[in-house]
Amino acid sequence: VRDIVDAEARGIKILPPDVNNSDVIFRIEEEGIIRFGIGGLKGVGIKAIQSLVDERNANGKFTSLDNLCERIDHKIVSKGSVEALIKVGAMQEFGKRAQLLQVYEDIYVRCQKSKINAAGGFIDMFSSADGEKSALHNITKLPALPEVDDAQKREWEKAILGISITPSLMNKLTPYLQSKNYKMLHEIKEEHASTSAQNSKIPVKIYGEVLRKNVKKKK
Repeated sequence: VRDIVDAEARGIKILPPDVNNSDVIFRIEEEGIIRFGIGGLKGVGIKAIQSLVDERNANGKFTSLDNLCERIDHKIVSKGSVEALIKVGAMQEFGKRAQLLQVYEDIYVRCQKSKINAAGGFIDMFSSADGEKSALHNITKLPALPEVDDAQKREWEKAILGISITPSLMNKLTPYLQSKNYKMLHEIKEEHASTSAQNSKIPVKIYGEVLRKNVKKKK
């Protein structure tokens, strides 16, 4: 949260991870705009992400979750990798996170089996006689589900990315709080380090976000 708030305070916009626009590492899209990289996802190997990015760069952007699962190398990009990408919002253009999580396993397995059949010389309903993907292949219809709430999104992002990128209440209130001279703890520490001892007792107003709580029962 601190890094994103600091960046925004300096006029730098951080764009979320996206399978069609992110590289393995962070990259500058244009002046003042940085795109989140997808190479640092916990539980997802860098080889899997590099394979996905290479496929996109070589053959164009992915058009749907089905299209992505058809084109990836299933020996490198696991079903868990696809799940992680969905949870951090890297496939938002294909549908809501709740919708994609409901169907991704079936799509992944179907595409994986189709590739195995094609490699073995078998023909299935999703392939033409020469082994190429049929032009009539349909995109999976997504279920009518409400999106997960922002708290769940931030929990997934924190667990997989190491940082929450979905705006929290604190992100939304930060401009107002800063206009009223409230400061984050790290700002106070930095100022204190460069302030003389005679000014170190000046009252300050701080703000922050409670991420967890421990409840202790009295004996």
